[in-house]
Formats: sequence, C-alpha cells, structure tokens
Amino acid sequence: MERPENCPRCEHSKIIRNGFVNEVQRWQCKACRFSFTRLTPRGKPKALKLFAILLYGMGLSFNATGKLFAVSGEAVSNCVNDFEALVPTAPLPAKAHVIEMDEMWHFCEKNRKNSGSGKPLIVIQGDF
Repeated sequence: MERPENCPRCEHSKIIRNGFVNEVQRWQCKACRFSFTRLTPRGKPKALKLFAILLYGMGLSFNATGKLFAVSGEAVSNCVNDFEALVPTAPLPAKAHVIEMDEMWHFCEKNRKNSGSGKPLIVIQGDF
C-alpha cells in the first residue's frame, strides 16, 4: 500500500504508520490524531446520486432504481430525502383544487375500465 499524501479528515500532510489491521497498514495523522486505513472515499459519486434522484423523480421506484445501481432501495430513499432537505420549498398558491381521477369519469362519461387511476390530480390556478 502506498503512503497517503494527506489526512482524509484534515488534509494535513504529516502522516505516520500506526500498525496493521487485518494485514492492511494503518495510518495516523499527527495533526488531528485520526487513524485510517481507507484511502479512497466511501459511497457513490455525486453524479450517480443525482441520476438516481432523477430516475426516482421520473417515476421509477426506490427498489428499481437501487437495482440499477447495485444499492438497496433504502439507500436511494436516503439519497432522495437528503436532496429534498437541500431544496427550498416554494409557497403554494392560494387556490388549489384536488380532484380524484374517478371524479373525472363523471365529466368525461367514459367507461370506468378505461379511465381513472384513483390518484389525486391537483389543479393549480395561476401564471406558470
């Protein structure tokens, strides 16, 4: 294993050897006293996470998205929740009407087998 150039926590360059763990060299930073063996960062790249969020936003489920990236559905859910916490929420307009899709059937006068999914349809009035 090569000697690391900087500490992964504080980026200090003063690194010393600190024994072995499972036959892997352990290193310690002299500045922050952080011991480490992993030199590569953990987790998936940010671009991959953003692509997973995009796929989920387009209607793919957590589990289906997780299978594409070889992670669990819960990992995709955590990624979406973390992203949601960063995005500011826009205020809702004063007037919004929620209509059940089955109610649309009455207006369209179509057969129930071909229309409606039971999910709410939100109609927002305003300039967009």
